[in-house]
Amino acid sequence: MRARGRKLAPLVALIAALTGVARAGPQGPHIAGVKGGPHAATAGPAIASGPAAGAGGVVVIVPSAGAADVNCPATIPTENNQVTLVSTISTAITCPTPARATNVVSISFWAQTGTSGSHQKCSVYTFPPGYVSGTTAIPKVAPGCDTVEWTAPGPTMNAWVTLATTGACPLAASTRYQIGCNQDNGYFMYFNGTSCSVSGAQCDQYRTATYATAALPDPWTATNQSTGAYSWYLSVQ
Repeated sequence: MRARGRKLAPLVALIAALTGVARAGPQGPHIAGVKGGPHAATAGPAIASGPAAGAGGVVVIVPSAGAADVNCPATIPTENNQVTLVSTISTAITCPTPARATNVVSISFWAQTGTSGSHQKCSVYTFPPGYVSGTTAIPKVAPGCDTVEWTAPGPTMNAWVTLATTGACPLAASTRYQIGCNQDNGYFMYFNGTSCSVSGAQCDQYRTATYATAALPDPWTATNQSTGAYSWYLSVQ
């Protein structure tokens, strides 16, 4: 069961100046755990981008692509709706990765409000060439792509939640993937409902799924798809 929440007012990014140089917008991909407030959900300047992104151990983001790749190459996604993941596994198709091999260190999502004690885990899945929703299996990149488990500490978060991966999660250069998350109760996630598709597939692929108390399913096949995209991102190094 998927429930859409109310439309939220746009959030305004604040850019501070220091010695005449504009500082980057929301910082968060390199910070583990829970962080931020309402402004952290607003897209700001890309934290890092371009062919050299990730070089020298620098952590950069690979966000959900959004409509017409609006978040690419590396802008924190915005939102205009809320959606729950009750007993569902759902994905967001990402922007292409940096032009070099990288490894996922964490997955981030914005948690709004919901049932205290709700659990969520995420992982990284492939976006196979010629993907057809409902037909093509969606395999996991590697077992280490599964994140640690999140337990909602209360009914209201209004914050980015960043979950570390549990092992190696290697990504190829210049390749799209799917961020997949699975939840057991009703906790609203930020979602952008603007029509979004990549290579003929709608950006939100999903199916009903009992919450994975152990490893997330591998592989699985979507039974539904929806326009729009979750406001999620990978942090890669």
